[in-house]
Amino acid sequence: MSERQPSPTVIDAQTPQPATPGSSEATTLTHHYTIIDHTADTGIETRGTTLAEAIGNAAFAMFDLMYDLSTMSATMSITFDSTADSPCDLLVDVLSELLLRSENDDVVFSDFRVHEAGMRATVEAAGSSAVNEELRGPLGRGLSFHHR
Repeated sequence: MSERQPSPTVIDAQTPQPATPGSSEATTLTHHYTIIDHTADTGIETRGTTLAEAIGNAAFAMFDLMYDLSTMSATMSITFDSTADSPCDLLVDVLSELLLRSENDDVVFSDFRVHEAGMRATVEAAGSSAVNEELRGPLGRGLSFHHR
């Protein structure tokens, strides 16, 4: 008899975005990701119409698994650049840098803007102190990339 595989959990999380310069209307970003079963960890699958959108969705998913991002208001932000040899490496490099900065600075990032050109990404991440935030899942300590 074969074991029945649980179906993946699909998440459509929405975060309000302030009005862009020159516009009076705020927007709402929808982050799509799927939680997939993995033998030792939690896996996520994200997509985007661009590499930048896919990286932003992956960053959101990674932190949304640890904290409830729907209740957070950003109080600080960082910007950094990352360069890699492939789209997969760029994704892993950006997520690794976000995890490192989150742990070092005790920050929960909840808003991500990624600008990508070739194999270079400029990432703007906003968040707030993790001191008063309640974990809803295990802290991310590292990541790996698996092709499906």
